[in-house]
Amino acid sequence: MKPMKTAMAFIACAAAALGFAGGARAQDVVKIGVAGPLTGSATQSGKDDERGVRLAIDELNAKGFAIAGRPVRFELISMEDQGDPKVGVNVAQKLVDDGVAAVIGHYNSGVSIPAARIYNDAHVVMMMTGASSNPDLTHLGYPYVFRLATNDNVMGGRMAVYAAKVLGVQRAAVIDDRTAYGTGVADVFIKTAQKEGLQIVAREYSTDKATDFKAILTQIKSRNPQVVFYGGYYAQAATLARQMGELGVNATLVGGDGICSPEFDKLSAGVADKRIFCAQGGAPLDTLPAAGRSASGSGARSAPTSIPMRRRFTRRRSSWPMRCGKRDRPSPRCSSRRCASSRSSAFWAP
Repeated sequence: MKPMKTAMAFIACAAAALGFAGGARAQDVVKIGVAGPLTGSATQSGKDDERGVRLAIDELNAKGFAIAGRPVRFELISMEDQGDPKVGVNVAQKLVDDGVAAVIGHYNSGVSIPAARIYNDAHVVMMMTGASSNPDLTHLGYPYVFRLATNDNVMGGRMAVYAAKVLGVQRAAVIDDRTAYGTGVADVFIKTAQKEGLQIVAREYSTDKATDFKAILTQIKSRNPQVVFYGGYYAQAATLARQMGELGVNATLVGGDGICSPEFDKLSAGVADKRIFCAQGGAPLDTLPAAGRSASGSGARSAPTSIPMRRRFTRRRSSWPMRCGKRDRPSPRCSSRRCASSRSSAFWAP
């Protein structure tokens, strides 16, 4: 739902801008690119974005859209970047060569940062849908590059404040996957955690393709952390959570939005129940109009992004978690996203 609504607004605005510039007057087809990881460990996130854009384009085409009085039809060009910076740069050039008017993507910060220059130089509008949160991306100053997601300075920082003030912990270990996103959000977590009086007892590194964390966890376990912050993505975080349980690491797993996924519970074999919290930028899903339904009002589910797990959350003026139902829809008193002390950051937990 959220990727579709975001994409629809962006596509319409980008197309209108082209119309004022005269770029769409001589054609009746406007090409919109979407790029992300459609295979590999981040498949769910990449496909979720792709489905959202496709739904938005289908709805705009069904309603009819005109630029300067001329009817246009939107065409989706979807490309796989494998979450790899080198592949992403090639994908960006291919989309530019194919004549796209705008691109929604990429998902990974490490891909978006080098790809941004190609889009900007070609005057192709690039927008990230709830991802690519490394602040360096928009610090580039490119006028054709936009981000709608909360950046890591907020999400990593809020997670540290939440750990200190709500979870009440004093000792934290940090692991990151050495990607632009993972390292960035972990660095912010550490900086803020230290300001909040937390002791960082370990800082370890893995990769975004890691499947074995046992050596790292053995080192961490001896230092007795109360929380483990993971800077990276959900597939590796789920493996980490499972192996924490196997090795008896008695700590809560926390992280940024990269570890928030409907796939987490399945990939972690459910071992992290009530023991994982992650930050998610944006308003609670249930507060949005027609939440979880297609904009056409048909009632059909569209690209679900909420996590079907037990949830805890704190509202803005409360420091105590509230619980929602397990593995089903939240009760009327509960939101499907937990809002912490900032309107731009929410906290999820199974």
